Amino acid sequence: MTSFNKLRTVSELFADMNVELKRHQKMKLTLILSAFYLSVAHAALFTAKDQVKTLDNASFDKHVLENPYSTSVVSFTADWCGHCRNLVPEYKSAAKSLSGMVNFFNVDCDSDTNRPICSRYGVRGFPTVKAFTRGRKAPPKDYNGERKANAISEWAGNQIRNLVTRVSDNEALQPWLDTEKQAPHILVYTNKATTSTLLKALALKYPGAKFGIMKATSRNKDVKKELGLTGELTSPAVFLIRGGSLETAEKYEGSLKFKPLRDWLEDELPESSKTPFETTKKAKKTKSEL
Repeated sequence: MTSFNKLRTVSELFADMNVELKRHQKMKLTLILSAFYLSVAHAALFTAKDQVKTLDNASFDKHVLENPYSTSVVSFTADWCGHCRNLVPEYKSAAKSLSGMVNFFNVDCDSDTNRPICSRYGVRGFPTVKAFTRGRKAPPKDYNGERKANAISEWAGNQIRNLVTRVSDNEALQPWLDTEKQAPHILVYTNKATTSTLLKALALKYPGAKFGIMKATSRNKDVKKELGLTGELTSPAVFLIRGGSLETAEKYEGSLKFKPLRDWLEDELPESSKTPFETTKKAKKTKSEL
């Protein structure tokens, strides 16, 4: 064999070894990527640190159905579902914006133990989102809107049962105060024509109290004067009225956010005003206001 042929044989050998090495590297990379995607596919969508709480067959009824005064939004998902993973950050954001006002939960329908729940509510595709507004007393409502935080939070806020009375004018005020005189009355005097998500949520938290809203108009100027309000109304004014008498009206002076308002009512209202189905917990800061 000539020197030239020997060099060619060695060169071919190294070439074959290089091809084999690349093939093994490619296989190794494929295995690593497969393992990575498999781990991602089976990773839990939500963790214990999230505002969204994970429920299972044992905890679902207690947290969602037993309290007719709570508003709960539940996502039914599967860990392998790509659309579910896309929903996660939007769903978390919606839950954070309505912290304390609406409960956000998730059920993993891919778990064998949870399949009875998913079957009970006719879940056939993922993700499926439903609102439970009266515990066992009313069927859930399906969400069919955009899978975006703003759309989800707006829809969820609209699901809160409205126990707030609209007090039209001065003539309607005293009859409203006379309803269950022993119960505390919370009156919101405002320029806004609609009842806020925050106010509806507070009314559900304290069903033993009476919540009312009055629009600031020229025909209600006498009420404004009796409440001690002067000048132009730049923001809603909140009053706690006891014994059915406007003379007892105590004005709330804090921030018009859910947490400080809830904390104020927690201190001022008797235990009989609060729902017996849950204990009030410190809520995280939210963007919602009156």
